[in-house]
Parts: sequence; structure tokens; C-alpha cells
Amino acid sequence: MAKNWYLLAAGLVLGAAPAAASSLFISPTFDSTITGDPNATAIETTINNVIDIYESTFSNPITVDITFGEMSSGLGESEWNYFVGVPYSAYCADLVATSAIAAATLSPCGADNPVTGSDSINVKTVDANAVGLTGASGSGTILLNTSLTTPGSPGSSDQYSLAAVAEHEIDEVLGLGSGLANTSSGTVTTIDANGDPFPEDLFRFSAPGARSFNAGTSCGSLGGAYFSIDGGTTNLDGFNNVCNGGDFGDWVVNSPAQVQDYAATPGSNPTLGVEITALEAIGYDLSAPEPSTFVLVGTALLGTALLSRRLAVRQ
Repeated sequence: MAKNWYLLAAGLVLGAAPAAASSLFISPTFDSTITGDPNATAIETTINNVIDIYESTFSNPITVDITFGEMSSGLGESEWNYFVGVPYSAYCADLVATSAIAAATLSPCGADNPVTGSDSINVKTVDANAVGLTGASGSGTILLNTSLTTPGSPGSSDQYSLAAVAEHEIDEVLGLGSGLANTSSGTVTTIDANGDPFPEDLFRFSAPGARSFNAGTSCGSLGGAYFSIDGGTTNLDGFNNVCNGGDFGDWVVNSPAQVQDYAATPGSNPTLGVEITALEAIGYDLSAPEPSTFVLVGTALLGTALLSRRLAVRQ
């Protein structure tokens, strides 16, 4: 098994997973920073309305536990676990069985990922569960700066849409993001020493037929990468580039603003658009039932890592 993806203390057993919910279910927990906020009702209602959008849009029968809290700097932040060094052939096989977009662009699956040529890929636990690769539960933590949002805490500047910020961070918990690490210098690094991409990187191009796994080589040098589901022929949105400190899995700042822009635009109220397509590409199903899910069962499950990503503000 390549690169120690799973280390199970007792052998592997392949079997049918227990019955799950009939559609995507996001279970929110609001910590004391939100429940103790004088405007908690409006904040929680907005987040719950956002959750309703995802639950009505996607039919993958999984449960995602997300803890929501408040923070005092930045605008939004997501924390999530991911599997390191997943065999690409295994992930791709389940992805193309789940996603029509992936089936059209990645099939037949080879042993090596087409981005870096390694035999592995990194996958967030929620996305691994969504495509049926594992039965591991998926969860995340989202922090929101409600002193800047509408609705928000008393005295908020009301500059930014709380719904859009919550959507941005939920997208990342569900699986959007790049294996390229965010940086404020001219040196582009990757999240892990193994240098593996994340699923969204499978749809990262710089020209028709030309995959990209860079975000520029120096300050002022653009990576020119964009999101495409037809082999690079159609540019659906440009990926963020080097030196602004934002995430490379986010979009460049658009006009009009998009939910997944690396920095939010004050006064804008973006709604989910191309982000829905990106989630479809990495295995989220809009309508058809999820294929039967199989899981790897053992007495221990190791080989995961934790990372957080922060959404910047744009003044």
C-alpha cells in the first residue's frame, strides 16, 4: 500500500457500510462564542439557512459534523482533517463512479495521478466519505468574524455577507482546496512533504490539455491556472496566484464577487455558482443516488493530518 495511507492495527475487512441518511446531512454545533452572542439567533439562523442549501443540493448519503464559532481576526477560517498519501487508483475509481464530470475527464483511471505523476493523492475525510472510499466520519471546524458580517455581533461593521463567508468555509470542509500551500513569499510550497495534490487540483489547467500545479514562481508572476472540467478548454474561474497570502485553491477576486474568491469583497452578497460545479467534480452528487458504499474496517485508523485555511478580507 503506497505511502502508508492507512495503518490498521488488525487486518482489513471489506464490507457494506451501515445505512446512512438519504441525502447529505450537515450537523451543526454552535460553540459558546456563538450561543453567548447577543445576536446568536440571527447568526445561527443564517448558518442553518446556508446548511439547508447544501442539503437540498447534494444527495450523497453522508453526515458531516461541523462546529461553528466566532473569531476576532481575519474573516473566516476552516479546519479539517485529510488522509495523506491515498492510492490514486483507489480514489479515482470511486470518484469516477460517483461524479459524471470526473468520469468524463479522468477515466480510465491510471495508477498515477495526472497532476504530479505520483501514485497517491491527499483527500479530505469528508470527500473520501462522499465518494464511498471509506466509512470514516467527516467533520470540521469553522470560525467566523461576526464583528465584520451581516448579520453579525452587536456593533458589527456589516461589511461582509455572513452567508457567503459560511459557504466559503463549508466548501473547504467538504473538500475544495489545493495541495499548494498558501504563502506570502515568492516560493511556492505544498501542504505536505509528499507534494501530493488534492482532488480539486485534478481540474487545474493553464491551457487546453496542459495541467498546472503551480501558482507562479515569484512575486508578481502569475500562475495562470484556472478551474476547468473539460480538459482546460473552458476556463470556469481563475485560481488564486502567488504573493497575496491567500489560498491557492480559492479563486482570484472576481467582479462580480464569487463565494470562493480568496478575499471577500465588502458590500457584495455572492451566492454559490461555479463552486457547485467544483463540488460535483470532486464527487458530490446533485440527484442520482450514491452507489453502494464500502468501507475499510479495522481497530485503528491512522495517517490523517489536520490543516486550517483562512479567508482574507478585502478593503
